Amino acid sequence: MKGQRRSGRPTSGAASGGSRAARQKIPGSEAPGDNRPGGGSRSAVGLVVLGLLAAYAVWRVIHLAWTCDDAFISYRYAKHLIEGQGLVFNPGERVEGITNPLFTLMLAGLMAAGLEPRFASMALGAVAYVVVAVTLAWWSYRKRPTTGLWLPLGACLWLAQDDLHAWGTGGLETTVFAALALGGMACLSASHRLRGAVLGGVLLALACLTRPDGILFAAVGIAVPWLLRSDPFQSGPRQTFRQIVAVATPVLVLCAGLVAFKLIYYGRVLPTAFYAKSATDPYYRQGLMYVALYGAKHWAMSLSLVLLPLVAWWTGRLRMLWVRRDALLALGTFALFTTYVAHSGGDFMFARRLVPALPFLFVFLDAVLSALTPKLGLAFALSIAAGSFLPYPLFGPHRPEFVHGVSDERLGYPETVVAQRRAQAQAAQEVFQGLPVRAAFGGGMCMFAYYSGLPYLVEPNGLTQYWIAEQPLPTRGPKVGHEKLVSREQLLAHGVSLIFHHDHPPLQDRSPGLNRLIIDDALMVEMLTYDDALMDKLRATGRVRFRAIDDILRTATTDIQAMPCADAGEAFAGLSGYYLDAHPDKAGPLREAMTRACNR
Repeated sequence: MKGQRRSGRPTSGAASGGSRAARQKIPGSEAPGDNRPGGGSRSAVGLVVLGLLAAYAVWRVIHLAWTCDDAFISYRYAKHLIEGQGLVFNPGERVEGITNPLFTLMLAGLMAAGLEPRFASMALGAVAYVVVAVTLAWWSYRKRPTTGLWLPLGACLWLAQDDLHAWGTGGLETTVFAALALGGMACLSASHRLRGAVLGGVLLALACLTRPDGILFAAVGIAVPWLLRSDPFQSGPRQTFRQIVAVATPVLVLCAGLVAFKLIYYGRVLPTAFYAKSATDPYYRQGLMYVALYGAKHWAMSLSLVLLPLVAWWTGRLRMLWVRRDALLALGTFALFTTYVAHSGGDFMFARRLVPALPFLFVFLDAVLSALTPKLGLAFALSIAAGSFLPYPLFGPHRPEFVHGVSDERLGYPETVVAQRRAQAQAAQEVFQGLPVRAAFGGGMCMFAYYSGLPYLVEPNGLTQYWIAEQPLPTRGPKVGHEKLVSREQLLAHGVSLIFHHDHPPLQDRSPGLNRLIIDDALMVEMLTYDDALMDKLRATGRVRFRAIDDILRTATTDIQAMPCADAGEAFAGLSGYYLDAHPDKAGPLREAMTRACNR
C-alpha cells in the first residue's frame, strides 16, 4: 500500500522525465551544491589550483608592469579635462584623438583624486585582469561536471599566458574592455531574468563606451536571449522579447548619448584613429598574420582548439557540447571579433587586439573539456595548462623586434626610456615655457608630449589631427596604423615650425646642423623655419645650441656658387622656405651666388 500511495502521488518534473537535466544527464546541468557525492572535494581541488595560478599570475602582472607610449595620449586628454581645458589633446582644438572615452574619464577621476596617471591606468588594468579570471572561473563553476575533478581550463589559460600578464597593465584600456565584454555576456548566459538582462546590457554598453568596437559584443549580446532561448513550453516569445529589450535599452541609450556628445563637442562621430588606421580598408593578409602569430606562439591553446573537439567526437561525447549553447555562442563571439581584427590588419602591438576576444575562446575550450570523460579531461587539462607555460619564443627576450610588422611593445618601453623621455620633456618645457610654439614630435614620444605640457603638439601619424589621419593612403605598410606620415609642407601650412626628434640621449651627433638645435645635449629639435625673435629668446636661456642665421647665409653663399646649377637652385629654394621668404632683403647675396653658379 505504501508503494501504491507513492506511485499514485502526482509526479514531479524530475520523476516523470520532465526535467531536461535528468533526461539527458548533461555534465554541469545539475544545480551546484554539496549534495553530490564528492562534489565539495572535487571543487576544492579546482579552487586550490586556481588560487595557486592566480597568485602566480598576479605576481607576473606586477613584475611586468609597464606603460605603452600610446597610453600617454589618454593621460594628456585626462589632464586637460581636470584642468578645465576640455577633453582635448591641444587646448582650443577639439579633436577626438582617443578611442577609449570611458577609460579616459576613469583616469581623469583618479588623477583628480591625486593618483599618478601611470599608476592609475596600470591599477585599472590589473584589477580588470583579475575580474576576467574570476568571471571565467565562475562561468566554469556553474557548468562544472558531475564526475571527476573540476579544473577551470578557461581561467587557467587566462592566468598562464605571458602576453596576458603583460597586457594586464600596459596603461591602455585592453583588460578593462575585456572585463566589461565578458562580464556582460556572462550575465546574459547565466540568467533568464530581466535583472540579469539589464545588468548584461549595462556592462556591454560600458564596453561600447570604452572602445567603439565594443558594438560587436553588444550586437551579439542583444541576440543572446533569442540564441539561448529555452524550449517553447519553458520560455515563450514574449519573455524573450522583453529580455532583448532589457539588453538593448542601456546599449542604445548610452551609445546614443555618446554619439550626441561627440557630434556636439567634436563635430564628428568617429575618432582620428578610425581614419589613421584605415579601418574601413580590408587588410586580411596582415590581419591573418597577426592572428596566426599569436596562435603560433601559444601553440598549446591552438592545439587544444583542434584536438579537444576531435577527441570529444571520437569518444562519442560531442553531442553533450551541443547543449552548451553558451559555449557555442562564446566561440561565435570569439570568431566574430577575431574576424574583425583580421579585417582591419591587426596591430603592430603583439596580442593587444586579440586580448578582448580570448576569454570567449577559453569559455568554449572549458566547455569541450567538461564534455570529456573525467580521466581524459584531467589529462588534457594538465597538458594544456603545462603547455601554456612553454610558449614558442617568437620575440627576443631583451629588445623589441618586428616579426611581420608586429613587435612585443613592452620591450620597447622599459623604465629607463620613460625616464629619458621625461627628462627631455622637462628640458623642453623649461626652454619653451611661455613661447607660442607649435611643434610635432617623432614616433614613440607620446610620453614626451604628456610630460612636456607644451600647448600645441602634433602626432605625426594622425592620431591627434584629422588633417593627417584623413589623407589618402597610397599603400599599406607592415606597421598597421602608422602608415600615414605628415609632410613638411603640411606642417608648415598648419603653422608648425619645430619637430622634436625621437633620438634617445646621449645623442650620437651633438653638433647643431643647418636647421636643427640641441637642448642640453639631450634633445634634438628640427626647425622648419627660422624665427629671429624665437631664436633670440632661446639663445638667452643658455641651454640651446644652434647656428645663427647670419652664419648660415654666409656659408651658404660660398657653397652655392661652387655648386652645379641644379644643386644651387635646390639649395636656394630650401633656404627660401627656411628663412628668405620672410626676409627677402637678405636674399640678394645668395641669388647672385646662384647666378654665378649657373653662368659658369
